[in-house]
Amino acid sequence: MNKRATTLFAFMAIASLIAACGEPTSPGTSGNDQADEQSGGPVDIKSLSGSVNLNTSGGVVDEIWQESWWAPFTDETGVDVRTSSPADLSRLRAQVESGNVEWDVTEIETGGQYLEAVEQELLTEFDQERFREYFEQLGGDWDDMMPEAVATHGIRHAPFATILMFDEREFPEGEPQPTSVTDLWNVEDFPGPRCIHEQALYNLEIALAADGVGADEMYPLDVERAIGKLDELAPHIATFWNAGAESIQLVADGECVMSTVWNGRPFGAQSEDDIDYLGVAWDSGIMASSYWVIPRGAPNPESAYALLATYQLPEVGASTANQVGYGNTNTATDDLINEDARPFVATYGPNMDVVTVQDEQWWYENGESAEERFSKWRLAQ
Repeated sequence: MNKRATTLFAFMAIASLIAACGEPTSPGTSGNDQADEQSGGPVDIKSLSGSVNLNTSGGVVDEIWQESWWAPFTDETGVDVRTSSPADLSRLRAQVESGNVEWDVTEIETGGQYLEAVEQELLTEFDQERFREYFEQLGGDWDDMMPEAVATHGIRHAPFATILMFDEREFPEGEPQPTSVTDLWNVEDFPGPRCIHEQALYNLEIALAADGVGADEMYPLDVERAIGKLDELAPHIATFWNAGAESIQLVADGECVMSTVWNGRPFGAQSEDDIDYLGVAWDSGIMASSYWVIPRGAPNPESAYALLATYQLPEVGASTANQVGYGNTNTATDDLINEDARPFVATYGPNMDVVTVQDEQWWYENGESAEERFSKWRLAQ
């Protein structure tokens, strides 16, 4: 099966499960006067006014967004973007439950947190047609949007992946190099110590892929089968890494010749630290995403939809892809991604075509027991 089709089917399945979690709250029944005034549907984007409150995870990406997203949005609409950080699910819950919602848009960093927020009815049901109207007013082409971009209660952003990173000092260009994350197990062609993340998340899927499980057969995960495959790898594991920077350092220091890695890390090492010997392989990598959501009772929903529509423009996605390795879910962004960034961006077409999309619902329901089983295995090594 084509991996883009696999991606779509996976997200469609998740969406149907999410929709069953409970009765969604209409964006027009917020109990907030300003929100109710804006609840009639999309308007001319240039007629918007006032401000919109955006809550993010913070960090260097905010500086990029200020230039490529927020300032152009204000120039286009006249709406001032007021930002805060960090993203915090407990604060979102407190705002919604108190009826005093400050944020119009907030970032949710993981699929598990997103599903928790949906289950607890903290989010506005995402109005795709409303979002699309603003996107097209801004000149966006809806046919360029990935079908899985819009979820039931938000929009996916900054898709990321766990992939393979290898040391080109050990496996130089012109000689055989790893081509898949499953080459962690190929110690005959690519000898040397390996490093993997210390948690079950992603490791179980990668182990099953190495055991011949296809992307469209991955879920529900067979945890014991994955553990059995990890047993084969165990003699070659030098260490388990925790923080993303550690995975880079372990390879740089020669402690392992290859490691799993979050895709933005080797790009940062190349662009910021001039480390030019880190190769990557995407095949059988595992992709997930963060979310932008509109809290239930958000005071400015129309400005929120317009702001999120602006985020999905190709030039906004390319700005972050070219600087930190994470883009948006607009396929037209591909044409604006610099050649040196393309090997590291999860949403760049050739990379996305060969990854498996994480089933967030499975992990939400089974993650605790899976982590307990993996931790027991890891501590026994």
